Amino acid sequence: MLATHLLDTLPSVMNEWRKVMSEGLPDGLSVNQYRVLYFVHAGQCSQAFLAKYLGVTPAAMSKMVDALVDKKMLDRKANTQDRRHTHLVITPAGKRIVHQMRLQVEKRMQIHLDALSQNQQKEIERALLLLQSVFSVTGEK
Repeated sequence: MLATHLLDTLPSVMNEWRKVMSEGLPDGLSVNQYRVLYFVHAGQCSQAFLAKYLGVTPAAMSKMVDALVDKKMLDRKANTQDRRHTHLVITPAGKRIVHQMRLQVEKRMQIHLDALSQNQQKEIERALLLLQSVFSVTGEK
């Protein structure tokens, strides 16, 4: 079954991703804080969505966001329609971190993929594009 192969493969891929992250993140920035930056960069997400997605409490998410604001990687903007909510906006410094880490992860992943033939790489690329169309990264469902 296709889902079985997907579930068997993803942990290995994510393990490599986490390894690169832990080796390359600036001092004082956790993988979860990076993930917050990534999702805010991908599209303005609510703190509630981020807490649920990352599996942390709203209080823990608030502390993470506070730390990222203190590090000048995120800003909070008031929601003009609902004063109880704020928008998270990534700063230029936060964008640089997201960009740098993405390049590092891409380079490391490409090392593994280079062991495959061009045809195999194209086949995987097509399959990944299909998966991308099926699963939403930042969509709240």
